[in-house]
Amino acid sequence: MLDIRNHTPLTAEVIPGLDKSGYDYATLIIKGNFILDPSRTDLALSEEPAKLIKADKHYDEPENSSVQYEADTAILKLGTDVVINGHAYAPQNQMQSVVDVGLQINNTAINYKVFGDRQWVKEGSVWRVTAAKQFDRLALNYENSFGGVCAAPTDDELVEYSEFNPIGKGFVGNKKSPVEGMLLPNIENPNALISSYKDKPTPAGFGFISRAWQPRLQLAGTYDENWEASRQPLLPVDFNEKFFNGAHPNCITPEPLVGGEQINLKNMSQLGDLHFVLPKWTIPVTVTVKGRSKSIYPVLDTIVIEPDINKVALTWRVTMPCYKQFLYINKIVIGRKT
Repeated sequence: MLDIRNHTPLTAEVIPGLDKSGYDYATLIIKGNFILDPSRTDLALSEEPAKLIKADKHYDEPENSSVQYEADTAILKLGTDVVINGHAYAPQNQMQSVVDVGLQINNTAINYKVFGDRQWVKEGSVWRVTAAKQFDRLALNYENSFGGVCAAPTDDELVEYSEFNPIGKGFVGNKKSPVEGMLLPNIENPNALISSYKDKPTPAGFGFISRAWQPRLQLAGTYDENWEASRQPLLPVDFNEKFFNGAHPNCITPEPLVGGEQINLKNMSQLGDLHFVLPKWTIPVTVTVKGRSKSIYPVLDTIVIEPDINKVALTWRVTMPCYKQFLYINKIVIGRKT
């Protein structure tokens, strides 16, 4: 029986599996909840124990809403996923028609414009956008980003949808589709603002991207008759490990974050801009396989920031190849006994 000794205040679990080549692996996942205190720049460990999420959780029904929390069970991740579940807030709680929001990690910034509700209307032969309604708070989820489903008015079966975000706003298909009164997305990239109803920008956001959406879906590989006959249940030969990263492509760091990075959030709190520094935790792990021990170090690969509830969840992960010897893992010691 596997002996796991966790000497840290964090939650830890080992998950077995197979890699693309059919080799056994064991993934150690370590997770902690931290307090986002607007009056401080450091993140204190919360007394609330972190729970590993075993299945994706959506905001509402899965087919009609975006992913709020993705399962923690990925084999590995390349770089670090940085995810924000929250809202855009008008500064000083004064109603605004447009608000700039941003995530900055050290010197790297991801900025969006958030508009109040707008519609397409036709004046003569010209389509124009109505003035944005004022708001004081607006959800930063993909329901408010570019995308959606579009049906031709004369054929209920003729349906087109955005492969990048089927639950969003503003998508007009290539067939004849109704445009009058259609809502535009609330969240836009300031470098690719919509100027025509024919525009199809990349959805803007800070949340998890569904595995069934592009561009993530194309990384999953080819599941065809050849795969069924020759590889099932292994992953396809053309499976790309970047598929395991669930954050918006703009919010995946090229290299894993190590702690000590400055994080700035613009207009995502009623209290104003938020600033904090990631804790610089080094978590030593000793693994004993068939009586032989070695040291490994998990990597910080997932950060979920929730300003509305003053919470930041950090997840570290390390994958241990077992080469068909998972049952030979005798002991895993996490941290050091004090």
